[in-house]
Amino acid sequence: MGNNKKNAAIIAGFALTALGIVGMIIWGVKSVATFAVATGVITSIGAAWPIIFPAASRKQAEDIKVDTTQLLDDTSQMNERLKLIEGLLKPTEEEVKSELEKELSAEMGRKQEEALRLFREADQDIEHGRSLQAIPKLEQALTIADIPSFHITLGNALFFTSKYQDALWHYQKSLDGYRKGKDRRGEASAIGSLGLVYRNRGDLARAERNFQQALKVHREIADPQGEAAALGALGLVYQAQGDLARAEQHLQQTLEIQRELGYRRGHAATLGNLGLVYREQGDLARAEQHFRQALETHQEIGDRLGQARQLGNLGLVYREQGDLTRAEQHLQEPLEIQREIGDRLGQATQLGNLGLVYMAQGDLARAEQHYQQALETHQEIGDRLGQARQLGNLGIVFAKQDDLTQAEQHLQQALEIQREIGDRLGQARQLGNLGLVYQAQGDLARAEQHLQQALEIQQELGDRLGQARQLGNLGLVYMAQGYLARAEQHYQQALDIDQEIGDRLGQATQLANLGAVYAAQGYLSKALECYEQSASMFRDIGAARELAITEEKIARLRQAMARQPAPPAK
Repeated sequence: MGNNKKNAAIIAGFALTALGIVGMIIWGVKSVATFAVATGVITSIGAAWPIIFPAASRKQAEDIKVDTTQLLDDTSQMNERLKLIEGLLKPTEEEVKSELEKELSAEMGRKQEEALRLFREADQDIEHGRSLQAIPKLEQALTIADIPSFHITLGNALFFTSKYQDALWHYQKSLDGYRKGKDRRGEASAIGSLGLVYRNRGDLARAERNFQQALKVHREIADPQGEAAALGALGLVYQAQGDLARAEQHLQQTLEIQRELGYRRGHAATLGNLGLVYREQGDLARAEQHFRQALETHQEIGDRLGQARQLGNLGLVYREQGDLTRAEQHLQEPLEIQREIGDRLGQATQLGNLGLVYMAQGDLARAEQHYQQALETHQEIGDRLGQARQLGNLGIVFAKQDDLTQAEQHLQQALEIQREIGDRLGQARQLGNLGLVYQAQGDLARAEQHLQQALEIQQELGDRLGQARQLGNLGLVYMAQGYLARAEQHYQQALDIDQEIGDRLGQATQLANLGAVYAAQGYLSKALECYEQSASMFRDIGAARELAITEEKIARLRQAMARQPAPPAK
């Protein structure tokens, strides 16, 4: 443990991804680095396109997208796993059966009921986080009747077990079938489902094209439910790209349509997704307000899955605000609900989120225990994306324990899985994390190489939020190398992006980093100005822990200024 002080001075933070799903954590002292950790934010999701069948709606994912860098020992999530759209207007069982019967009548005859039974069982399996069990049932149903509805539902099960290539194949088969049958609503649903796979694989440009195409079809056939789904999906793509203003705009449009339709469950889910956007903007008060409104609606309509989702999101807000007792309480409550209703994916998400709280409390043994439990659950349900996230989180625990060898090993395992499943956003996250581990090991050349690779991927994908994080992390490397002008340049670039996308947490972080550069250059007045701006922003957004550390830096800087002659002007 002798090197802890050295490492703490270098690394200021892991970025956590909470996802509505999907997080990161922060280490440090001096400057702020961003480790991409997988949190589980719980966004509203719906498996594939949430329109035609229940399996395509009301699904739960773990967001883990890249989180904002924060000062100190703890960033927060965003829920990083893809926040899939909350399904719109779930059809009744009778409506579902009626639609299926129309498709099956030409193919099946007497085996119709068997296929319907398999479909219904698989649908329930998917809804309760048992997608692995649903796959063979749907495959058997397809041997009875090769129809689009079975393909799209099997695509959903494969999607939730991160078997993206197979999911793409079945979604494409459903698209071909719907087009052959001139079912435009089904066609739009399949197009949207394909977009969700592209989104989870980090191909945001292709995902956006699919969602725009689905939106066009839904509008042409005057399907407001589908229109809302497509707008919500686009909002989540823009959020992933860091275009938070555009994300908010599209989610607000979704909200208006759902309000007009009287679709309360979807309305609540979209309120939660807006809360995630505000959280990324650093507006924690507004985020909390939206999560609470969403929670109240879910409670009124008896939607326990939605309640668990929003309680978890509230827990992550309290964690960012430094209220760890309240955060733990709000994360334990949804975990109990998810255990009662058999939601295995949700359980894994909340176990990982609780690990973030224990990490922030400094209880690394308990954090490791919860990440390990989350990892085992993801393995049991076949969720490769979740496995990668928790391996990454475990890597961060080992890094904080100064076991950099174990940290590197776990982050490499996470990176390998993300490469296998085509998760490019996740790859960028882990490359950045590995860069920070190499920085802690003193291998600055290797650190720079990995951070540059991460930055290049995020630039290709249009991930503005991720770009800001890696630019800030590269600034840390240049700072450690003594290249202060280069460090200042990268911190400023990161700050510019954070200002463009409205990420106040990121702005506060980079202002603190700039303060460290100016202090090292001897420009103490300029350093004090940056630190005070940073502290003001942390105070406004309720980031108590970050505020405390920044105020301590300000106090030390004032003491240094009082002992020294007037510094040169900058």
